[in-house]
Amino acid sequence: MLLPLMWAGTGVLVAGCERASSPSQYETLIGRVLARDTKTRELSVSVRRKQPGEPVEQTVFCVVTDDSEVYINDMFSTLEALQVDDTIELVGRYDRDPQQERFVVSLAYVNRRLPPPALPDLPPPTTQPTTQPQPEG
Repeated sequence: MLLPLMWAGTGVLVAGCERASSPSQYETLIGRVLARDTKTRELSVSVRRKQPGEPVEQTVFCVVTDDSEVYINDMFSTLEALQVDDTIELVGRYDRDPQQERFVVSLAYVNRRLPPPALPDLPPPTTQPTTQPQPEG
C-alpha cells in the first residue's frame, strides 16, 4: 500500500524536474548615467549593445518605480543620490507597451570610488619604560 504512494510521489517529482522554465523577461544593462529626472523618476543611460560587427552606443530611457531598489557602494540609496556620469548596473525589463520604449528598473547598482576615510584623532603615543625579562637563575 505504501509502494504505490511512493511511486506516485516519484512521478510528481520527476515531472517537476522535467518542466522547462520560460525564459526570464529580466535583463542586465551596464552603462553610464546621462541624465536623471527625479520628478518623473526617469534615467537616461548610455549602454553598449553588441551588434554584428562593432558594438554600438545606445541611449536607453529607464523608469525607476516605487518598487525599484537603488544601491550605491552596497548601501541602500535613492534615485536622488544617483549622479550624471555614474557607471550603473541595471536589472529590469523592457515595458510591454511598444510605444513606451522604456526599461523598467528593478535594481540599480552604482559602485563609486570614494576617498579613503579621514584618519581618526588619536592621542599622542606615550612612552613608557620597557621592562626587560629578568634571567631565571
